[in-house]
Amino acid sequence: MGKLVPFHILAGIKNDQQIVDMLDNVTILYAKLSFFENDGTMFKGSLNVVQQLASVFNKFDEICEQRQVYKVHSFGDFYVLMSYNGKLPKEKRRNQDLQIEEAYNIILAGFDMLTVVEELQNMGNMIIRNSNLKIGIHTGKIVGALIGQNFVRYDIFGSDVKLT
Repeated sequence: MGKLVPFHILAGIKNDQQIVDMLDNVTILYAKLSFFENDGTMFKGSLNVVQQLASVFNKFDEICEQRQVYKVHSFGDFYVLMSYNGKLPKEKRRNQDLQIEEAYNIILAGFDMLTVVEELQNMGNMIIRNSNLKIGIHTGKIVGALIGQNFVRYDIFGSDVKLT
């Protein structure tokens, strides 16, 4: 199964183009997966914790594919995705019905992520069992851009992205 990448981003990478998207009503999901020891303190970056985090994030990647949402990036124990039907040209995906459908897909992806963590917790692994998944969802305006020259990445910006 191929990765869900908006086709205009792939075309931009192939053709060395600057890609900048200004989009309204994009729904963003932020997830933070924290691992705790039995005494309630956070695990500190052990190899085992990183391996467990990678296995969980791989499952989250599969959810993005299934729900047709776009993984923006992961860093540390954070995972960020946005509503984006990458299979449609962007001028066709901005109508209200599609925006609602995309937001719904983000919400479903969030529930799927919670289910993955719950299932892994029930399997008995102590690191996952003592984990905590926090999810926040917000809809607003973003600027998305293809950033970088040698290491290209699509990233999102704007006041609706940087919520505290």
